[in-house]
Amino acid sequence: MTLNELKARLTPAGILLLLYFLAPLVVQMFMGVHDTIYGSLTFSVVVQVGLGFGVAYKLFALKDPFKKELTAWLKKYAQPPEKVLALAEKISLAAVLLIIVAVVWPPVGEIITNGKIMTLLKLGVLGYAGCLGYDIWKLAQPFIAYVPPPAPRDDEEAPHEKTNERRCPKCGQLLPEAGEFCTFCWHQIDGGK
Repeated sequence: MTLNELKARLTPAGILLLLYFLAPLVVQMFMGVHDTIYGSLTFSVVVQVGLGFGVAYKLFALKDPFKKELTAWLKKYAQPPEKVLALAEKISLAAVLLIIVAVVWPPVGEIITNGKIMTLLKLGVLGYAGCLGYDIWKLAQPFIAYVPPPAPRDDEEAPHEKTNERRCPKCGQLLPEAGEFCTFCWHQIDGGK
């Protein structure tokens, strides 16, 4: 996926995210005291929750392309395909979870006013994120320990130098087998062939 394709696919989510922050302020401004629906539940918070779910839905649709790009990147570490797929799946799942929690959590926290339920939800999300992080860390160990093959040394001859080709010392052009001048820059070659 190119950068332009990624921008095009992220644009709807970006617009929804902008509305996610601005819409509650606009709704509160226009509705004033009539914003309250039931107790502490307000219309602006309900709008924000809806937009948060919209952002999460749009970003969740990018999970598969992100996983495909991540898998292609992880393949360069010369690990077995099943390990590459497992790590890509866990990272994609963690990214989706963190996005959903970050976007949907604040307005949901305003709706659920019971402190015990919120504490349990927070502990559950933190525990699940911790387990995912530990799984990713365990799966990533072979990738972290990977040592790439050594790069070719500078003192080794380049492939074109290994052959018996003659090149012009002035411009580097390939010379004909018999000739005393370079046909490109007309530099005189010492000794012909």
